[in-house]
Amino acid sequence: MQFLYFVFLSLFLFGSHDDMPATARSTESLTSSSDQNGPGPLPYQVVISEIMADPEPGILLPEAEFLELYNRTELPVDLTGWRLLVGSRQKILSSYILPGKAYVILCDTSDVSSYASLGAVLGVAGMPALSNPGQTLVLKSPSGMIIHTVTYSDKWYKSSSKSEGGWSLEIIDTENPCGGEGNWSESTDPRGGSPGSANSVRAVNRDNRSPLALRAYPYSSSDVRLKFNESMDSASVSNASEYTVGQGVLHPFAVVPEPPDYSSVLLHFSSGWKNDVIYNLVTGGGLRDCAGNAIDKNNVIGFALPERVDSFDIVISEVLFDRSPGTDEFIELYNRSSKVLDLSSLSLAIADPGDYKYRHILSLSSCKVLIFPGTWLAMTPDDSWLPPETRNLWEKSVIEVPDMFSLPDEQAVITILDKNNRPVDQLAYSNRMHASFITHTEGVSLERILLSGITNDPDNWYSAAGVPYFSTPGYRNSQMISEAAQSEYFRVEPGIFSPDDDGIEDQVFLYYALDDAGYLANIAVFDANGRKIRTLASSMLTGTEGTIIWDGDRDDGQIADRGIYIVYAEFYHAKGQIHYDRKLVTIVRKR
Repeated sequence: MQFLYFVFLSLFLFGSHDDMPATARSTESLTSSSDQNGPGPLPYQVVISEIMADPEPGILLPEAEFLELYNRTELPVDLTGWRLLVGSRQKILSSYILPGKAYVILCDTSDVSSYASLGAVLGVAGMPALSNPGQTLVLKSPSGMIIHTVTYSDKWYKSSSKSEGGWSLEIIDTENPCGGEGNWSESTDPRGGSPGSANSVRAVNRDNRSPLALRAYPYSSSDVRLKFNESMDSASVSNASEYTVGQGVLHPFAVVPEPPDYSSVLLHFSSGWKNDVIYNLVTGGGLRDCAGNAIDKNNVIGFALPERVDSFDIVISEVLFDRSPGTDEFIELYNRSSKVLDLSSLSLAIADPGDYKYRHILSLSSCKVLIFPGTWLAMTPDDSWLPPETRNLWEKSVIEVPDMFSLPDEQAVITILDKNNRPVDQLAYSNRMHASFITHTEGVSLERILLSGITNDPDNWYSAAGVPYFSTPGYRNSQMISEAAQSEYFRVEPGIFSPDDDGIEDQVFLYYALDDAGYLANIAVFDANGRKIRTLASSMLTGTEGTIIWDGDRDDGQIADRGIYIVYAEFYHAKGQIHYDRKLVTIVRKR
């Protein structure tokens, strides 16, 4: 019965196993032919290489939508009967042979004459309109095999002026077909695009990073959906032996990769899950992404059957409502209960502070994400603004909610609602809750100080520290005060260091742990004669805890001589508190 169930589910989801592509192959290993005569085309043999979704106002190109296809191989490919899916609409391509290493423009048959002078054109009768904000495009062979897919967005434009129309999106490296946003850019061709010819932004831009298993969610008492952070090789993720639960005892009896990009799989187990038990799903090292990069071995992802959310189980922990260029708004939640909770059982509401009447309620039912005890989870309309260097911090604890409502810059009321629309927590925020000395609040979040404190107490909120990014989406607040008493508030480790780049004690770490949010810090290094050689912080807004690193350099960029130095730290607060201390550090030379 389990086998029949797996076959039925696979056919229901995909139509056939021909939908499952293998890892993106180099052009040297790809061969070409049609489905009807001999072996069929291979995944990524032909890729969608350019998208003009918003051609108006035109620059120097026709004001008509187009897609461009590129044959990565040396051999011709017969596109007869291929399927183009634009969102939910499908069109069958007419007879056409795409030569090796060649491009073809796809457009509506009524626009063929407009593009004929620019390159090879294949008309599509009744070609579906391309959504300006973005959508999923899928290219399939006649048998239904997915050859290439891309989910584009107008947020991929780095230039706000180009995003207003007339400029295409171009793939950067055709050898990285699953690169997503990081492998696409707006055209730099002065015409507004490069249909029918090599892309203006072409460059080597390979994917060399390992994929990451982000989260698992139990869809039934014995099934789990595992979500990855990028497109995966469906052949590798179909291997049931790569997944174990319960100290390696349980393996799924079936694995179903989910199209079109295979960034998630459904795992079907024969044993049921028990309430009040957190299970660990361990992935093996044989899982690979579309580019062939292997996942880190023994990646552990927790999951459990979620429990009911009660009042104040989840609280609002941080909010960025006044975005700056290069950032986006977000709302962060914290699970302060001992239960595993389900984000999809909640809704978010926004109201005016005058009447507290909900202006908009957003159901989070599509956000199948578990929130574990003592963890943070942030929601943002677009996570592309988050710094790449903090990827390991935010990728598992920040989720995109594209239809999330906009947060007013001045003031509003945010409410978390349970599945019966009863309030779980509520925050009435205002820009007046920011630190008084911060004149420009754009890009600065408000952080909760005490997790056990009252949400609507203005004194329980403070501006996020400037180190590192004026916000901490998805992880511990910079201004949070631990419930436990603080011990020594300033220390230096190690006391002796050698800044000679040998990888051993090349830096000194200055740790601080303060008794309140909102301190400003002055930290400087003096030599044995009392001369200041390095300023490490000047009126810097700190968090309640943090670390500052000294590399042994002076303000002039040179490395300080060996000897004894004094690190002077001063922390002062608008309420009048002042803490200051001096620590000795010694620079030695090992060679």
